[in-house]
Parts: sequence; structure tokens; C-alpha cells
Amino acid sequence: MKKKLIVDIIMFILMLLEFSRFFTGALLHELMGIALLILVIVHLILNKNYLLNILKAKYNVKSIIMLITNILLIISF
Repeated sequence: MKKKLIVDIIMFILMLLEFSRFFTGALLHELMGIALLILVIVHLILNKNYLLNILKAKYNVKSIIMLITNILLIISF
């Protein structure tokens, strides 16, 4: 659980820094983008049980909203 939280926090910080290309420069922007991509893959691997159980789950309103939010985040990435 702690690994997941650390990966998520680092991803969040990198994502915020990615929006500031003017301050970081092109090279650092590219390197942070690669690091972010690697962290997204690690995040998906750490949360593989969630992905495998999406179709098996029983959904209430909160679960449906969270699923829609996750799908929209995936599309936006």
C-alpha cells in the first residue's frame, strides 16, 4: 500500500511539473515525461487486481462515479 501511495504522489508531482515546460526547459520536460510514463506502467502493474476485477464487481453509485472518473482519466492521458 505504501508503494502505491509513493508512486501516486511522485506521478502527481511530475504531472504538475510537466505543465511548466517554460520553467523546466525542453530536455527536462522530455525526461520527466519518460519518467511519468514509466511510473504509469508501474502504477498499472501495482493495481492489476483492480483492473482484473472491473467486470466482476457489483457497482453502487459511488463505484460507478469512480469508474467513470478512472475511464476519463485514462482517455485524457
